[in-house]
Amino acid sequence: MQNIAVIIQARTGSKRLPNKMLKPFINNKSLLEVILGQFIDFKYKVILATSTKKQDDAIEEIAKKKNITFFRGSENNVLGRFIDAAEENNIDIIVRVCADNPFISIDYIYDLIASYKASPAEYISFQTTNQTPSIKTHYGFFAELVELKALKKIIKKTDDSFYQEHVTNYIYENENEFATRFLAIPFKENQKIRLTIDTLEDFKLCQNIYLANYSNKEALIPENLVEFLSNEEECLTLMQQQIDKQRK
Repeated sequence: MQNIAVIIQARTGSKRLPNKMLKPFINNKSLLEVILGQFIDFKYKVILATSTKKQDDAIEEIAKKKNITFFRGSENNVLGRFIDAAEENNIDIIVRVCADNPFISIDYIYDLIASYKASPAEYISFQTTNQTPSIKTHYGFFAELVELKALKKIIKKTDDSFYQEHVTNYIYENENEFATRFLAIPFKENQKIRLTIDTLEDFKLCQNIYLANYSNKEALIPENLVEFLSNEEECLTLMQQQIDKQRK
């Protein structure tokens, strides 16, 4: 039987916005606490993977407080961190989540897992109509599913530090070497929307959007959020400015 887990990557050493994981986001909860809160009733194991650096002790403390399994590994070799976290916890199937996405969709994670269970593949994610993998978009709603053996295959094929930092890039840049599947994004796309947090401007904008909508869970469903934001020209302008600055 294969074991499935979400592994959330988080650290405090962001160059563009240091300590963003610990910054108060809403109701005195940090950004990381808000993201972990999305997984309270999640049906599968959740692992928080951070670095061994002293400054990330605070990440470990949050995991302990939330009763979430944590793992500490390399700061820069994130690929190695994921492999080690999975092996230590006997995980075969990884759902990778980036902790700078406060609007991450749990439903879309279940969709990835359901797709895998229906027909296994080494890598499954959503993609846009122009065939851009969701992890390369700015939406911030999406995770990606990858088999541990696929990550191990990467380290056999390359020791490039770029692919160590960007865990799955090698897979979708070399699709012919892996069994992949891409699911259609289930809403009307708007490439001007950015709900991932890399900068202080991103943080403030996402915080304001979250504050305006968090009391209504339906409003935070991606389809509804995209529809709402598509009519907010001021937000779209600010988002587009950040997209232009933070090309993926």
